[in-house]
Amino acid sequence: MWRLEVAALKTISALWTLLFVLSTYAVSSCGFRPVYSPTGANEAPTSDRLAAIRIDPLQGKAGQQLHNFLRDRLNPRGQPVSPDYRLEVLLSSTTRVLAYRSDETGTLAALSLSSRFTLRSVQDNRALYSGRVSVSTSYNILDEQYPTYIAASDALERGLRELSEDIKLRLAIYFSSVDGQDL
Repeated sequence: MWRLEVAALKTISALWTLLFVLSTYAVSSCGFRPVYSPTGANEAPTSDRLAAIRIDPLQGKAGQQLHNFLRDRLNPRGQPVSPDYRLEVLLSSTTRVLAYRSDETGTLAALSLSSRFTLRSVQDNRALYSGRVSVSTSYNILDEQYPTYIAASDALERGLRELSEDIKLRLAIYFSSVDGQDL
């Protein structure tokens, strides 16, 4: 009886191996290419193009935080000395109460962050790519003001980090998809 089970397990294992090999061929034949690979024969890798972006200053404390998160993600070695691209970012946020106690005081808030961005060429200031990203986070509204402030600040920071990561990913996809075209 157990020999039959061992044989069945070997057959299943062989089928999974075959499926893995076939899926590898399928992915390679569909034109799959890593996002951060060089885009063409004479083109720089996507990470080098991301590092050549200067981020315009943003308004307000949240804007400064988003600016710093974007700089950390796009320019890990510091702002470019002679940038090829310029990134304009507009940030907006809204907060609304989601849950209430019986005395109608709020207990849960939702923070929605939205950002419109435009990547421009430094040479001629033409818009190369633009997009919009949104993220929502939540935090508890407590009886004390200071813990509520800390919770709201943490929710804002989490949302801004996620926005910056989404913007970086969209720009990386853009740079990897232009495939050596003249920028």
